[in-house]
Parts: sequence; structure tokens; C-alpha cells
Amino acid sequence: MSTTNSTKEYLIITFSVALTTVLLFMLDKDTKTFIDLLKPINIIAFIIYCVPTILISLLFYNLFLKKYSRTKSTILCLLTGVPTCLTIIMFLFYMRLN
Repeated sequence: MSTTNSTKEYLIITFSVALTTVLLFMLDKDTKTFIDLLKPINIIAFIIYCVPTILISLLFYNLFLKKYSRTKSTILCLLTGVPTCLTIIMFLFYMRLN
């Protein structure tokens, strides 16, 4: 596997996770404009959601890459890693609050 191809997939995964996280924030009832996303608390929350999700998705990508092609591994890691990690993070916040 060449480094250029891996880098391309890593960038696609990173961008997709970041976009998914931003869209999740836009669904929040307190976020009405894009400027609301730039509040310090939202930037911290973005990092808390985005960094572990990227890491888990890249881990899934490397695991799937052992069995499937790059394209299929990228799609599978996004379909499994993003919902799994975001659900776990939300559950941990819920458990912390209750």
C-alpha cells in the first residue's frame, strides 16, 4: 500500500468525521447560526467529539483494510466508526450527568 493512497483515505475519513460532527452540532437547539459553533464551549465540545471519533474511524479503517479494498474499508469505517463513537461519547456524557 502506498503512502499517498493511505493519506488520501485518511483525509477523506477526517473530513467526513469533522463534517458529521458539525452537522450534529447544527441539529442542537441552541445552535442557530454558524457563528454559534465558534463559541469556546462548542469548540471544546467539537474537539471532545471529533478527535476520538477520528481515531476510532482510522482504527476501523486499518482493521477493515486487512480484508477489504481501500474504498470499501473507507465506507465501512465511516458507517460503523462514526455512529459507534458518537453514541459512546453521548452515553458517557449522559452517565456523567446522571
